[in-house]
Amino acid sequence: MVTSLINGLKTFDMVYMMVPTASPVYKEAQTVVMYFYRNAFEYGNKGYASSIAVADGTQFFWKMDQDGLYKPVYFTDDLIPAFQLGRELYTSGVIEQDAMMQTVNSAQEKFLRGECAAILYSGGFGGVYGNLGIPWKEYHDRDFLEDVKALGLMQDRNGNKTYPIWGYAWSESYISAKVDEEKRDRILQIYDFLLSDEGAFLSTYGPEGDLYEIVDGRVVMYDPEVYVAGKYPSCGVFAALVRWNPGRYDDRFPGTIPSAYDERDYELMQQAEAIPIPEYEPRCSSIMKEAQIDFTIQVGEDFVRIMTGSEPVEEMWEEIRQEYEEAGLENVIRTVNERMRERSNM
Repeated sequence: MVTSLINGLKTFDMVYMMVPTASPVYKEAQTVVMYFYRNAFEYGNKGYASSIAVADGTQFFWKMDQDGLYKPVYFTDDLIPAFQLGRELYTSGVIEQDAMMQTVNSAQEKFLRGECAAILYSGGFGGVYGNLGIPWKEYHDRDFLEDVKALGLMQDRNGNKTYPIWGYAWSESYISAKVDEEKRDRILQIYDFLLSDEGAFLSTYGPEGDLYEIVDGRVVMYDPEVYVAGKYPSCGVFAALVRWNPGRYDDRFPGTIPSAYDERDYELMQQAEAIPIPEYEPRCSSIMKEAQIDFTIQVGEDFVRIMTGSEPVEEMWEEIRQEYEEAGLENVIRTVNERMRERSNM
């Protein structure tokens, strides 16, 4: 089953597909269920055709087309192979038919119970420890890492390993403009505290003296393999609110999950770092923001629409393109190119 599953999934993996290798309960599992988070479908298949046409919303990439105009890559690269792949996987049953209806909890439960053979998970291999790694032992009386592997980067339609490229950051915080000054100041005080060493250690590891001590300004865990969020669930939120994986760049912060998960995460990161990034023009995206152009590309919604549709893929894609035209695509392209020419003449 695992071999045929991997052969069927001609695409690569961006948000890490877990493929069980040893647990007998999976031998009869026939489908893949998607953990549908942050438009996981678009990352799972779209890079099969283009690694820079995957960004959703207003964060899409631009490049110069053959006619000398800068255009969103979503409309310059040939995405039909990715859409067709998604349709084939869905209609053949490799992707579960009700995958779009799954919640986070139901998708994880199906995987843990052996009702699906793989799960597409967003956030890195280390992120599965609390939700899948720990309960796996309860379900199967075996260690998660003995049975489940993270699929590495796979080939695109040209036979090259690929990794979808999206925005440089996606972890922003927003404070309502309607909040009163007193509440706003309290919010900012919390952020200031979380950015301090005291706040960073508390929000990441809990109270000093319980799971760790501070030695020469560094956190020293009493048990290096302890799962901090298991005892302090709020650490799962506050630890990443204003800083992301500080252990990657600051040796004062040890890992908060078993090291084996971090090691696999690092291996996958190294694979991704070795992938060349196609050329694109970031200034176009900056112009979009500066000009406050209200135009979005719904990559995930488009992909699901075509994947689950019944009309020919090419026809559905052309229909979607026309809808973007009606939403003002040509005006957006014209405005961005005019601004680009103005910058070039400065």
